[in-house]
Amino acid sequence: DSTKKDARGDVWTLYNRAYNTSGPDGAFITFSRTTEEYWDEMYFIGNIVYNAHNAAGNATAFGQWDVKRTYWVQNIAHNCDRGAVMFGDRFGTTTGEKLVFANNVMGDLNAASASNYWLLFGAVADSITRSFISTNIFYDSSGAGTGKIRIGVYTPPSTQSWKDFTYMQFATAY
Repeated sequence: DSTKKDARGDVWTLYNRAYNTSGPDGAFITFSRTTEEYWDEMYFIGNIVYNAHNAAGNATAFGQWDVKRTYWVQNIAHNCDRGAVMFGDRFGTTTGEKLVFANNVMGDLNAASASNYWLLFGAVADSITRSFISTNIFYDSSGAGTGKIRIGVYTPPSTQSWKDFTYMQFATAY
């Protein structure tokens, strides 16, 4: 945590594999603290996470908070508590923000997951409008359809509204 408002550069996370992780966050998690500038750009490309579980049932394969431009492309999460968590601009201050989630595979979620989301995404309405979510595979081998996609809209200064979707509901709405 830095009070200097340091400039934050680009982060590239390329072609890694994480498995059997049990940390409180999960595998690949990045964020800026409230006293830090947002990261400029973050890239998660070609990473694989499987068997990410913790005692709370919320280990996340991929997560990010407070990044100006985020690109998650061609990643795989399988048998994790949660697939991906993206928090964009929650305060209406990052007008050029871009969030891209494309060509990813979010496979079977852990049956004991406390928050069984393939994708959990929250931001102000303008950020959601600028986002690009396309050509992803959300897979549930059991056929039970337990995985969900959660979209949250923030209205500054502190209001938030969340809606859970099944895959088919999400595909129809977006």
